[in-house]
Amino acid sequence: MSNTRRSSESSIPLAAKASEKGFFHYYMKAIFTGLMVGPVSSTLTFPVDKIAFAYQTMHGHASPSFSLALSTAFRKPFSGYFPGIVNASLKNIFMFPAKAFFEQRLQEINPDSAFNPKLAGFFAGILTVYVTSPVSVIKALRYNNQPVSQIRELDWKALFRRVHSTALRDGVQFGAFFGMLPIISSVVPNPLLAGSLAGFFGAIFSNPLSVIANNQKLNGSRLIPEAVSLCREGGLARFYRGFFKTTALRMGIQGAATGVVIEAAEKIYDHMKQHQESKGMKVKRS
Repeated sequence: MSNTRRSSESSIPLAAKASEKGFFHYYMKAIFTGLMVGPVSSTLTFPVDKIAFAYQTMHGHASPSFSLALSTAFRKPFSGYFPGIVNASLKNIFMFPAKAFFEQRLQEINPDSAFNPKLAGFFAGILTVYVTSPVSVIKALRYNNQPVSQIRELDWKALFRRVHSTALRDGVQFGAFFGMLPIISSVVPNPLLAGSLAGFFGAIFSNPLSVIANNQKLNGSRLIPEAVSLCREGGLARFYRGFFKTTALRMGIQGAATGVVIEAAEKIYDHMKQHQESKGMKVKRS
């Protein structure tokens, strides 16, 4: 099969293939894909993610140097790694089926709309945050080196601290990513490069909300006051502090990993499904 044909097939939305698959396999494939994407992307982006978090949450009118952000992030090198893995896994396990569900429904309402992948990613991103918020808050607190003993004392309300900002961030991020991925894949055959570019677009649009959300998780402030405070601190540039050194790189890596793993996961799942079906046919014949 040529690269062109393979790229065009991989750019077809998952929901568009729903009629070709049973209900069970349609959603199980989405769950399997999410389960594979989470740990891989989280592990690959962990070092850069910690540095980006340090840039976003360090205060002062001047942007901190890279060496300062690096030393702050890795004062405790693996703090937040395991919550990050759990958060990414839960997020992707829930998000991919949710995206498939929304995209299928949008296809039924308006089959010809080019906005279906964007809207499905947006809605799935928002919905997923409300499920994974407790782990996301724990991850942020551990990135900030807060002791586990203090985190254990938090009540459930604290674990949903200012969740709406995070929901908006992920909605924008995944809406942009899944909206751009089919478009870029139709032009760029390489899933690694296509996913990286789509991830970069998602980062550009979602980064201001990411900065606000991460600071809210640490201090519990409200969205508008936090945004105003950050803007006073460093203007609009405050929302993109260290962006090209960290966040753009992180989202590029995450997008590339997601693009490659999605393609690999779908092939693995299809192979397992075909193998299972062929075994079932042999049993029936015997």
